[in-house]
Amino acid sequence: MPRPRNLTPTYTLHKQSGRGRLIWTDTAGVRHEKLLPGDYGSEESLAAKARLELEIATSPTRNAVVSNDITVAELMAAYMAFAARYYVDADGKPTKELENMKVATKPVRELHAETLAAEFTPCRATRVLACARP
Repeated sequence: MPRPRNLTPTYTLHKQSGRGRLIWTDTAGVRHEKLLPGDYGSEESLAAKARLELEIATSPTRNAVVSNDITVAELMAAYMAFAARYYVDADGKPTKELENMKVATKPVRELHAETLAAEFTPCRATRVLACARP
């Protein structure tokens, strides 16, 4: 008999950004995670955690309501998780491509992590790359 899933959301530290994140599993067994605003343990982060936990607890599927407020940091984190599985060699080890992506996206991550992904336009990206040059 398989172990029952823990449906309680877990609040953890996102080491790369220093922000808090909430990780939970919905009733279908799909794992979700959401980066929260503010530093880990700050009032802003804990308030966002409480709102999201309430939203999850009141949802019949234990899934957060889909919204358009995904940030550039969340989008990049999701893509890097995909890239870590996709860019592997025959032995299952990460290729150099993954490290290249991390280096290439660092200026964008540092300057626009909190920007909404829907507002991050090519014009804004061009300005970021211009700022990254020495």
